Amino acid sequence: MRVQTLTDTIWEEMRYKRFGAKLIDGARVNALAVLMTPFMSFSHRQAVALADDYYSTDPKKNEKAARHLAFFGVTLDMIHAKAAALEGPNLALFDRLIANRQSANRVLLNDHERRERKAQKSERRVKAAASEPPVKLKAV
Repeated sequence: MRVQTLTDTIWEEMRYKRFGAKLIDGARVNALAVLMTPFMSFSHRQAVALADDYYSTDPKKNEKAARHLAFFGVTLDMIHAKAAALEGPNLALFDRLIANRQSANRVLLNDHERRERKAQKSERRVKAAASEPPVKLKAV
């Protein structure tokens, strides 16, 4: 049961990390729109359209949007940082969930180590008792 619990908590921790990364990925369009709005006299709608073009699968739209971003010096790191800033409270929730899972893992591993030490101690006692010479009793 402990092995199953440990694997479940590890799986949940990995899942929360993936959710946090996907949360940032999902916020990229909005982050780019927020970044581009002050650079030009863009309305928010125009900034969102540019962001949609940047993440479009159409190469022509993508290339045109990439040229705009390069002109203003906007990088992918800036986009990801802005997305992380916009999603900060949600990322903090995932961080707490991950820390909770890591804590649960430590408790399980510490319990396992304690049980292992106890078993080894018991095994040493049995070996010590077996290696002692038998006591000869004298008849009275």
